[in-house]
Amino acid sequence: MQRKHWQLGAAAAVGVFVAVAAIRLRAPADKRAAPTPEFDLPQISESPYLNVSSAADYVGIAVCAECHADQHATYRATAHSRALADLDPAVEPRDAAFTHARSGRVYSVYRDQGSMHHHEAVQDGHGNEIVSSDFPIRYLIGSGRHTRSYLIDDDGFLAESPLTWFVSRHDWGMSPGYDNPSPLGFERAANTGCLICHVGRIANPAGVYQKATILEQPIGCERCHGPGSLHVAEERALRDEGTESKAARQATIVNPAQLSRELAESICAQCHLRGDATVVVRGRRLTDFRPGLPFPDFAINYHSAVADSTMKVVGHVEQLRASRCYQAASQLTCATCHSLHATRSSADGEIRKNYVAVCRKCHTAESCRLDLALRLRDKRGDDCVACHMPQADTDIAHIAFTHHRIGVHTGDAPRPDAGEIVELVPFDDVSQFSNLDRDRNLGLAYLELSHKRNPVSGAPIYLDRALTLLERVRAQDLPDPEVTAALAQIYWARDPQVALQLAREALESDSLSAGSRVNCLFVVGDTALATGQVEEARLALEKLVTLRRLSEDWLLLAQCRERAGDLHAALRDLARAIAIAPFRPHIHEALAQLHEKLGDAEAAAKERALAGELAKGPRRK
Repeated sequence: MQRKHWQLGAAAAVGVFVAVAAIRLRAPADKRAAPTPEFDLPQISESPYLNVSSAADYVGIAVCAECHADQHATYRATAHSRALADLDPAVEPRDAAFTHARSGRVYSVYRDQGSMHHHEAVQDGHGNEIVSSDFPIRYLIGSGRHTRSYLIDDDGFLAESPLTWFVSRHDWGMSPGYDNPSPLGFERAANTGCLICHVGRIANPAGVYQKATILEQPIGCERCHGPGSLHVAEERALRDEGTESKAARQATIVNPAQLSRELAESICAQCHLRGDATVVVRGRRLTDFRPGLPFPDFAINYHSAVADSTMKVVGHVEQLRASRCYQAASQLTCATCHSLHATRSSADGEIRKNYVAVCRKCHTAESCRLDLALRLRDKRGDDCVACHMPQADTDIAHIAFTHHRIGVHTGDAPRPDAGEIVELVPFDDVSQFSNLDRDRNLGLAYLELSHKRNPVSGAPIYLDRALTLLERVRAQDLPDPEVTAALAQIYWARDPQVALQLAREALESDSLSAGSRVNCLFVVGDTALATGQVEEARLALEKLVTLRRLSEDWLLLAQCRERAGDLHAALRDLARAIAIAPFRPHIHEALAQLHEKLGDAEAAAKERALAGELAKGPRRK
């Protein structure tokens, strides 16, 4: 059950000028769209900005920089613009080697022929390496201010390295989520859901789950201002005419400073708000969002109904809204303190003074309850932010971020019990959605939450809640393949035949998301194989291994080949499974059995011995 739970855990030029001409004919509208019949797709809010529509295309950073060179230069120096970078071994941290205490695996970082490699190995009792993985690093992910994490590229599939450089420790360590007795190795997928907040624009080719097409690598101008084609066309037309039109500029490009607080924060919430579960709205994709529109028109974040003050790496928006200052001051928002065209450099002290100046707009120095002499004696000094937005430990070990709840922080807040059963509530107002869509979204949220909680205690309860809500939605014949795919996941461990039928149905839809498609293909492959429908299983699994990189998929495909009598093809599939995950004894045991069928006793004995060594578990030193 735990293995199954993990496997499914795994989201024209003429037209341009016509649209520009419409600027002077279209009245601004900032109210939400009227309710629609329940089966219609949820409506997207109206906007006075023309570039929120499909008539606008992205033009890229270089085109924006032609007229906005100064803004481009300052932005390129910010952390946002460096969220994903091609690896330069010359500037990366030192080579190193260490043994991970909890798993006993041995890790090393080294340079070879102009590349930086990460190496993972298991050794026997004599210190001899028995299995290993070794990959050159393709990308640095993250700005490097707190950590330096890394991605590999294995035949176009992007995956995370188990090694991360922690700036605070000035040392290498296990990547977040890897510090356990059985680390995932180089098998954690870096898909669109992971990368969308680290690149400017991204797409999945033909629905591939793990092979992302990076359309623009740096997080660029259009991520906050929206696609620029209409703006560029209007500016060039006005330049040719020798005239100017401020109204035209305002309609063709988004200026976040002129947005309402809700809409401005939606830009930040793309990446700085992640709840206990995030659900993409029916008929939408995360990549559909455009600045100038409310983010909840595209995705709904859910969090526990019980207040949680624990610092989260991607919880800035949630924490800010929990602040009394935010609730009392209608103009206070992310951009009050943060400018994406300023950098934290050697003038960091000046920036801190700017933060204090923001506080002093509402609070006097005399209003502080702590005597000035005591404040100056403290190492934090007379700094509002240091006390009221302190550096706090996060849900990732060795990383402290600025807590964005402005208030009195009296020590570390207790972390919620991971086994505690919680009620999910939407972070934003969802009154614009029909009751059917609300049930749909909440059901999908509980399904996601079940993947994050203890599979023995919390997960079954959340699955029951998801099942109740999603069955209610399906009973009303809502045309949504995501609901069908979600039910296939839930029924997989409860009624495989029902799951198989649901997965088949979901796969018939061209609009099925990449994540749901791979889950349904796995359900078909696993269930059809178990019930003797080998050909159907093979076809599903052959498609699946082109969409994601997972050892268990190749193991199942090998079993299909073996059942069909194609032992040599099965041998190739198992070799691929081991190349992806060489530390799993059950795959080596399957390979041993296959070698026996092929009459290779020596190879079978070698693989069985290896399986036995790996089954001994962590080799702690």
